[in-house]
Amino acid sequence: MSGGSEMTRAEAARELGVSEDADAEAIRRAWRVWARLAHPDTGGRPEQFDRLRRARDVLLAQLPVAPSRPRPQFRSVIHRPGAGTRWLLILVAVLALVAVALPMLAPGSARGVTLAPAALLAAIFAILAARWLLDSRADAGHRIAFVSCAWLPLAVMQVALAELLGTSAVSVLPVMVLPFVIVIAAVNPGAGLTR
Repeated sequence: MSGGSEMTRAEAARELGVSEDADAEAIRRAWRVWARLAHPDTGGRPEQFDRLRRARDVLLAQLPVAPSRPRPQFRSVIHRPGAGTRWLLILVAVLALVAVALPMLAPGSARGVTLAPAALLAAIFAILAARWLLDSRADAGHRIAFVSCAWLPLAVMQVALAELLGTSAVSVLPVMVLPFVIVIAAVNPGAGLTR
């Protein structure tokens, strides 16, 4: 193999220590191992590092590109629930609204804190709705959007009902939002909160 000539696939495979039919992940894994050893910053020779880089590029350039699947539309990943599922969701939503009345039973200063069960029930409603109404093609973005759309109307109704019943829900909104934030973070721990 000469320094300036084009590298063949067989030469590139020998350079990285992989088979000629290696997949992209195996090529990248071998490249990372050899790059750590041959990098000029770690005492390697620049010529050797350049040959390894060219070998990686040759092997990756000649791999067939797998066709990407288009992301399904949001509407296509939602399905109609059965009658039993529908009634369960309605029951959880009603319980979440009824739980707003719990502060009426609590002494004056603890009223806002007792909205926590209502907030938890609203988050549970959103989780169950997403689990039961989204099919397996739904990705993390679909799930986050669906959970948000399921939770928000119920949370708004809870705040309005609490205000009508004389409990200031606005002062405890962070407590009410906390279960929802945890649910969103759990959908996709790496990107849930940023989306």
